[in-house]
Amino acid sequence: MSGATGCLPKFKRRRVNHPMQGTYEIALTGQVQGVGFRPFVYHLAKRFGLEGYVCNKSIGVVIRINASKEEASS
Repeated sequence: MSGATGCLPKFKRRRVNHPMQGTYEIALTGQVQGVGFRPFVYHLAKRFGLEGYVCNKSIGVVIRINASKEEASS
């Protein structure tokens, strides 16, 4: 983890950027500590070739990805 916000390293895109790419953010609240949620999201994003990050923030866990609409909805 890096920094005070509890971010894992950014995950990097394996694929060429899609011309209709956008940024999508998901904020999750509730009990997600101690269950390995952020590492799970990090490895899943890397597996699907997404670019972004997953962090603990004051509102909860925040996931932000840069992806096409198709990739984001998968």
